[in-house]
This record gives sequence, C-alpha cells and structure tokens, in this order.
Amino acid sequence: MHKMISSMGSMVDDACYDSFVNVLCKYEALSEETQILGDLISRGYTPHGREFSELLASGCRWRRWRELEDLLHTILNKGLLTLLDLSCCIELVEHYCTTQRIHKAVTLHYQMEASNMAIDKRTYVLLIENLLKEEDIETASRIFQYMKGKGLLSSTSFLLMIRGLCRLRVMRKGDEAS
Repeated sequence: MHKMISSMGSMVDDACYDSFVNVLCKYEALSEETQILGDLISRGYTPHGREFSELLASGCRWRRWRELEDLLHTILNKGLLTLLDLSCCIELVEHYCTTQRIHKAVTLHYQMEASNMAIDKRTYVLLIENLLKEEDIETASRIFQYMKGKGLLSSTSFLLMIRGLCRLRVMRKGDEAS
C-alpha cells in the first residue's frame, strides 16, 4: 500500500503517516516493514519510543541484524538516537564486536556519548578488549575515560587497560631496540 501511494504521488495526511509508522513498529521486524519504516523516519515521521523499542528488541531476538543496521543508520542520520532502547544498543555493540566490526561499535558509542547515553560495564569491557586486540589504545583510553565519568569502571576494565598499556610499552621498546 505504501509503495502504491508513493508511486502515485498521492498526498496523505500527516496524522495518517504518524499512525502508520506506529503500526509498522508492531510487526516482527520483517524486511519490507523495516524498509518502509526507515523510509518514513527519513522523511521526518517519528515512531513512539515504546513501540519502536519493542520492534528493535524483536529484531535483536530474531537476529535480524541487517534490518536493524539499516534502521540504526537512518536513526543516527536523523539525530534520533534517544529512540533506541539501551538493551538494543548493547546487543548491537556485542554483535559488532563478535563480527569483527569494531569501528561500527565505536561509532555507535560516540553517538551514544553525544547523547549522554551509556551501555553496561560488561559490554564496555568487551569493546575495550576488542580495541586493545586491534592495538587501538587511543580509542580504548577515550572509552575508558567515558566509563570513568559515568561510574562504570570495574576491576576488569582496569586490568584490560593496564595490560594494553604494558603491551604497547613492550612493543615500543622492541621497536627502539631494532
């Protein structure tokens, strides 16, 4: 129906689109519905937070990462990060870390930081651990400092950073000896 209305260039009352956006959020994160939802969000129609969070949670449960990533991209471009449920952000960061796409996890973190949002300690530890594996001490340190500001530091995060900094120091000494 949405495709037909769009292709005909018909004008529809904004209230109808607002309702339509919220109805789409009640579907189980199906590909076509999430594409339509992303299109409507990019046009300026914003779903209610609760319904949108339920849609994202459903997408995470069903592991529909591609659809979620497309919606996330649209949400970030529109500056609507606060629509995201933190549990969905946690699952996305974990997904990015386990699929070796750390840069996407860091991008999401920076967007959350700009909105004064934070994920949980366990997920931050996973992110820092992966950054240190990639030898990105600078980004790991920045995220560590953000965790400190949010009161999310743990003994594990301290140990990871100390180990990462020591490894960097050892590598520098090895480079100087060469």
